[in-house]
Amino acid sequence: MHELSIVSSLIDIITADARQRSIRKVTFVRLIIGALSSANPRSVEFALEHLKNGSILEGASFEIVVEKAESECTKCGTLFEPRLPFLMCPSCGKPSSSFIKGRDIYIDYYEGE
Repeated sequence: MHELSIVSSLIDIITADARQRSIRKVTFVRLIIGALSSANPRSVEFALEHLKNGSILEGASFEIVVEKAESECTKCGTLFEPRLPFLMCPSCGKPSSSFIKGRDIYIDYYEGE
């Protein structure tokens, strides 16, 4: 389950940033998980609940938002939501190679005291 290492890294990033800002306790975190990121939102939530204990995020609540994927066809320029496994443009039928969003996992924002 690679979500454990992802969540561990997210906790490290938030902890380092919070310390720079003199935040002693994080109370809320909003995460964005791209639909094509290969991370399972339920597994991320499970990992957060277990890895946050003993950290600056202990007791924090989380919102996980799944971001829809969006591609732009490199042949005709059509914007569309790619569908696995083929990722074909619905207008011209060519495979898309330009992803605009939906492949990343990132911290949208966090709140703390």
